[in-house]
Amino acid sequence: MKSKKQSQNFEIEFTPEEEDEFVDKASYPSWTTLISVAIITARKHPDEITYIDVAKIETASLVENALITLAEQGDLDALRIEIRLNTLH
Repeated sequence: MKSKKQSQNFEIEFTPEEEDEFVDKASYPSWTTLISVAIITARKHPDEITYIDVAKIETASLVENALITLAEQGDLDALRIEIRLNTLH
């Protein structure tokens, strides 16, 4: 997992290999950690957008569903997190 600042926005980026590791069912707690870090980053920087970059549509869907659930439960910081799909083709 890499976190880097990119022109006033925050970005969390994965290589396809790292993403495969996180999508593995045994690694779901790692996704919880990733989303928690994104939420904390969004709270610390309320005027900026936090990005989570993923390489697979399935992963984007998983993360999006988690963020929607958090927003529905009242965590409005989840609304300032965007998922970017960066496919290899």
